[in-house]
Amino acid sequence: MAIADIRPAPEWVDIGADLIRGLDLLGLRLPVQTVGSTLLTGVTTITPSIRYLSLHAWIVHSYGQARGPDRWKDFRDFASRVEAAVAVGNLLADPKMVGVIGSDKASKALEADEDAVHLEALVSQLAVSTYANPSQQLGLSFARDSSIPGLTKERGLPLAELVRGQMSGCRAGAAFSQGQRLGHLAVAELQEFGKLASLADIPPAEVDLLLEALLPLEPRPEDFFRVETYACLLALADLHSRPPRERDLFAEAHALERRLPEKLHEVLDGWLRYSVRDLLAAAHEAALKAIVKEVEILAETTGAAVASGTTIGALVAREGEQSDPLRGLGLIATDESPHDLSFRDLFERVHEATSVERRDLRGLHRWRQSLNEWDLIATALNSGAGALATLPVAWILATLRSEPWPDFTTEPFEQRIDVGWSRLGVFEIVAPWVRRFLREEWSLPKVMSELAHRTIDQHLRMAWARMAADPKRDVAVLVSDGDTWRHRGKVVVARRTASRLPQAISWLEQLRLIDSGGLTSEGEATLDRCLRTIRGATAP
Repeated sequence: MAIADIRPAPEWVDIGADLIRGLDLLGLRLPVQTVGSTLLTGVTTITPSIRYLSLHAWIVHSYGQARGPDRWKDFRDFASRVEAAVAVGNLLADPKMVGVIGSDKASKALEADEDAVHLEALVSQLAVSTYANPSQQLGLSFARDSSIPGLTKERGLPLAELVRGQMSGCRAGAAFSQGQRLGHLAVAELQEFGKLASLADIPPAEVDLLLEALLPLEPRPEDFFRVETYACLLALADLHSRPPRERDLFAEAHALERRLPEKLHEVLDGWLRYSVRDLLAAAHEAALKAIVKEVEILAETTGAAVASGTTIGALVAREGEQSDPLRGLGLIATDESPHDLSFRDLFERVHEATSVERRDLRGLHRWRQSLNEWDLIATALNSGAGALATLPVAWILATLRSEPWPDFTTEPFEQRIDVGWSRLGVFEIVAPWVRRFLREEWSLPKVMSELAHRTIDQHLRMAWARMAADPKRDVAVLVSDGDTWRHRGKVVVARRTASRLPQAISWLEQLRLIDSGGLTSEGEATLDRCLRTIRGATAP
């Protein structure tokens, strides 16, 4: 019985809704993000500049001090003028500065070469909105019914008052601090304001308050794993004598013998679980991309229907493309073909490749480095049609990595208990089907075909689920009618899930804790402080 026989996929997904571009076309990134959100709070992929947290607090405080109407529309109007001045002022100091919200329109305003710049909203999503959730997660602000945030007495208010004092050094800053809605500012005034509101040069006293929010001495339960993750990044900078990279953290999480302090191993286990879920998401996205491309190739005319079996059969039949990734991973010999292997053959080879000094450590298997999730993701994303051959490897690796997990019903591997069919739960779906493939002695090509069909089923179910929630939200890239598929002209992008680690690393650089040589003296002191905090705290 095939997977699709248990939960039939929808046969039709074209109901006339507007096509939109979807990012998580399979719904498999959500479990990755769920794990990641517990490990690294307070930073997102769209919050590159940490000083906006300070400016956010100052804007909220200034508006409140002026006793403006408790309405989002009025607050937004005030904030948009301040943010426009921040953007223009920063670009006057450095036209190539990154992380400036509204930089495109700010640059055009400067190109007009006028004596004064009109202050208005430069983007639809202001920084006070983009940085609102990170600000709340870091304990600087809190949500209110009017949508205008409030500031916490412990962290937000001291930061806002400090920035207010700094901004009083120029006319524009003093006016904004009083809640004035300036309509224009002269270029000279914007240059003066830009120096005080620089995103690249944060005053030392402000750095101290930002650090207390980011890496508190007395962390709340929700702060704990963030402090540990940042401690890992600082320790990696010290270890490598350079800024850490995203891959460095995952290499440490995968390693049998970790080089970072033992107090950081629990959070590294969390990032190891993250990488298992990211592997499943990326491998299936790579397969979806290959399948959709094949439908497009096989269609006699643009948008014509192609038999689903013909599509998958054509991909699996590309022996060379299916062999290349397996050969690159060291799982088949030069003269072998995946067409001649059983799933059991592949399972035993993956098992052997991961068996060197394999140990059960806190419910996860780790082994002497040879085959790992990071490398397998890279292989899947760069294998074209060969992505179908990496799918069985991904399912096997996820099963072997998670095999010792003690109790997934009370301590979910994915950090949530409702994964199951809808998100390819490791224990609900992946591991049981790996065992079934073994028990029933499936051939490797048959498993590749089955998981390819499962990929499309997963996508169509997600497309239906999103249209059920919002009839205008149609993310389907294929129309499925009976046993045929039709490409809808939409592009599929397969990639890793954004971990937010690059943004976190950038914040460390902005706070002057790391530089090109690794840890700075301030970074060394901060790492020591983090480790003392971790030793004295109890994990949630």
